[in-house]
Amino acid sequence: MNIITKNLDKGKVSGSVPINLSIETQPSISTPVFRHSSLASATRPRNFSAVNKFVKRQHRDSETYRARTAKKNEMAMALQKLGMTEEAEKLGRCCQTFQALYCPDENIVWRRFRDYVCNLPFCPDCWDVKSTRELNRILPKFLSVVRANPKLKIMQLTLTIPTKVGRSKKQGQIELKKAYLNLRRRKVFKTNVVAGVPRIENTLSNGDFHPHIHATLLVDGHLSEQAVRDNWFKLTSAHQIRLREINNAEDALVGTLVYPFKPADLMMASAEQVAELIASKGDKLGWSHGEIYGLDADDSVAPELNDPYADFIAETKKLRAGDACPSCSAKLVTGKFRRHDLINLMASAKIVGTVQPKCRGH
Repeated sequence: MNIITKNLDKGKVSGSVPINLSIETQPSISTPVFRHSSLASATRPRNFSAVNKFVKRQHRDSETYRARTAKKNEMAMALQKLGMTEEAEKLGRCCQTFQALYCPDENIVWRRFRDYVCNLPFCPDCWDVKSTRELNRILPKFLSVVRANPKLKIMQLTLTIPTKVGRSKKQGQIELKKAYLNLRRRKVFKTNVVAGVPRIENTLSNGDFHPHIHATLLVDGHLSEQAVRDNWFKLTSAHQIRLREINNAEDALVGTLVYPFKPADLMMASAEQVAELIASKGDKLGWSHGEIYGLDADDSVAPELNDPYADFIAETKKLRAGDACPSCSAKLVTGKFRRHDLINLMASAKIVGTVQPKCRGH
């Protein structure tokens, strides 16, 4: 039996999961042994760069998990102060234990699943899965439009409406969507914007919800920031907008798609506002128009966390325990991990490379 799982009771964790998410204080389900094979495998993948890209993303994910743990600690404490103990416990349980399919020789985690999904609209872990899945779904169609017309410009647009005391989150979103729809009907948009991916972000300003739209646009011709500002002011009385050109399509979409699921700053929110955030889960905060019409935002959460690795989704979903590792051909094994143990495993993943021949005489 694998050392990772020999102390598990039928795959279940006994006892309650503490709300404190600190990776330094969490008890381990098991004590993983992280090791690297001292011998190079006889079979190596031809595409070293693809595997190493996967491993480097995994390294970045481990650092992101560490930073996100501190953020979730703050959010859980804020929820407790508001008397929302049940929500704090849900947030504390989310992404605390994982099932992982990994290579014991090179510590590459090819598949990982959360044992519990809270799906709270302000959970950083759930938000990351949603926004990354949106990127993987939208990017291919977005790029196909760009390739069909290389002259198109990729631009990011940020719009907002004036703050209004006592305005609900839902009402702010309705007003913002209506204003954006009217802007699309204006000549400045109709003659220049080929496609767009707008997403709504809700922040708190002076104790009230303040909605914004962040949109990635495909522009044919010249779209003037001043012209957009003038038209937006006529529609909303707001003059603060931002329009800039982005060279990389993926970077532009990443900057837009993160916003609907961006964790709220609960330190400033009241219990009523947090309740409104939770009740509005599933609201249509994103859509698309023009030549990429129909790619709306999806608020569901899947327990599998393969989404950040778009290059390997088809391949990794086929992998099972006992299969050969795509990197070194060692047999893949499964294990159950606490959050900090998975972070350590991911951080220790080995960068693969060719075996350097020894010089003669040595």
